[in-house]
Amino acid sequence: WVIDETIINTTYDTETKYWTCISTPVWQNGVQYQVKVWAIDTVNNTNKNTAEAGSVTFVYDATEPDSIVTAFSDTSYRSSLSTISGTAADTHTAVTQVEISIKDLSALEYWRSNAWVSYSTWVAVSGTANWTYSSIPTWVEGRSYAISSMAIDRANNYESIITTKTFTWDVSKPTTTMAAPVDNKYYRTLTTMSGTATDILAGIQTSGVEISIKENETNKWWGGFGFSESAEVWKTVTGENAWTYAGFAGYLQSGRMYTVKS
Repeated sequence: WVIDETIINTTYDTETKYWTCISTPVWQNGVQYQVKVWAIDTVNNTNKNTAEAGSVTFVYDATEPDSIVTAFSDTSYRSSLSTISGTAADTHTAVTQVEISIKDLSALEYWRSNAWVSYSTWVAVSGTANWTYSSIPTWVEGRSYAISSMAIDRANNYESIITTKTFTWDVSKPTTTMAAPVDNKYYRTLTTMSGTATDILAGIQTSGVEISIKENETNKWWGGFGFSESAEVWKTVTGENAWTYAGFAGYLQSGRMYTVKS
């Protein structure tokens, strides 16, 4: 590269009137260039440095854009997902289009806007830098899905290193059981309540089991320091799949009935 404007010869086809130039430089990524073109006829008339001369400015961009799904974490469980969203960016130009692929990993089918098909396909989303897709399928309980995103930039570079996230659809409620106290039983002492909690797909989250204890005669709930709450209070137990709860024994009154929920 030199400071002064440099002439590069072209090859001109007199029949098609097209010219070509193969002596181009090594373009640098992200750099803006200006190319000027002019002609000289057989009697040395030229349009150089006139309004009729051609000139174009462009940015060279050989870098692929990047995109990612942000609507959920990878390998997560979902009970609600009405919109798939994400982001996309490009280093040198701008993202012009984003497409996503939705694959049912159980049926090995792909979503095509309004129906499942057996072949791989992509659907266009709304937006670019921040994009969304709302024409989602009806998710099926217990099935896993893979969502991939792909961006295209102004230089028509396609994202080739595709990012994929998966989730499993789970709308089934967990179940809980109580081992102590036993329903409709009389107790002389009861220092610890216990039970189990299970969930087939996602599992029980940490500190995800709660109980409420109601003193039926007073219509008051356990709040942690006595039966003084007018509205139902839920207290977190210790453990998840097998859980226990203590701290209430000193507040139980002889002859009174209590209702425990988990």
